[in-house]
Amino acid sequence: KTKGSKNRKKAQLKVARFHEHIANQRKDAIHKMTSELVAKHDIICLEDLNAKGMLQNHKMAKAISDAS
Repeated sequence: KTKGSKNRKKAQLKVARFHEHIANQRKDAIHKMTSELVAKHDIICLEDLNAKGMLQNHKMAKAISDAS
């Protein structure tokens, strides 16, 4: 699309809506999973991970960043 055109703005809105939809799906999935964990289990333990360091491993980076 040509810069500054109406069709470009329409295309940008479509892409923005698509990205928002994906973000909402991910938030919903995480919320459902955490709610289920809280409802089913009495004790929940957390681990503090060095996510920034793990992202430097090119084999695991995509899976880690996608996992939230």
